[in-house]
Amino acid sequence: MAKKKKRQGHYCRICGEYKANERFSGKGHAKHICKECAALPQERKNELQYISQIDRIAGEYPRSRQDWEFLEKMSKNKKYPEAMDFAQMVLNMSRSQSDPEENDDNDFEDWQEKLSFSEFDEFAKGDIESAIEEDIRDFIFSVNELPTEKDKDEILKYICKNMAFGEGDILVLNKELSVLFDSILKEVVLDLEKDDDEDL
Repeated sequence: MAKKKKRQGHYCRICGEYKANERFSGKGHAKHICKECAALPQERKNELQYISQIDRIAGEYPRSRQDWEFLEKMSKNKKYPEAMDFAQMVLNMSRSQSDPEENDDNDFEDWQEKLSFSEFDEFAKGDIESAIEEDIRDFIFSVNELPTEKDKDEILKYICKNMAFGEGDILVLNKELSVLFDSILKEVVLDLEKDDDEDL
């Protein structure tokens, strides 16, 4: 298996960006908040965190019931106007998509080749691993808990459905991919625990 490319820098849960370690204070590093975001008023921090969560949801399909409920709630939250406008835009774009397009997707899948993770080339494997790691980190920072088996299944289904490969190949959700997810999750947890230990 190809060695997973470790994303450089540290993740800020407020702005949703990966930044160099020096952009975090000791306490901010442990809380996953960069110096720039730490200096913001609490209300602005909240709004940026909501915007980051909406941005994550915007790229997901299919969406969970909780995601739809969150978008609906934020689209009416006048306390955070920027997040409200963003949520409204995502909802409007989602509602404007027509169902007939789904039939076109089914026709397209008829000639696509379905491949297991190990059957892809090294570049594609790296992309898949990075996508899994990013979605795991986004999930942990969004709900402040580790993904369950059901969450894992939803994350992998989303990745399999939405990742695009040069030859139109489809990534298959199977035991191999599930084991890969567990391996990456373990590395992410160890990485987060290491960050916390360094700040003690």
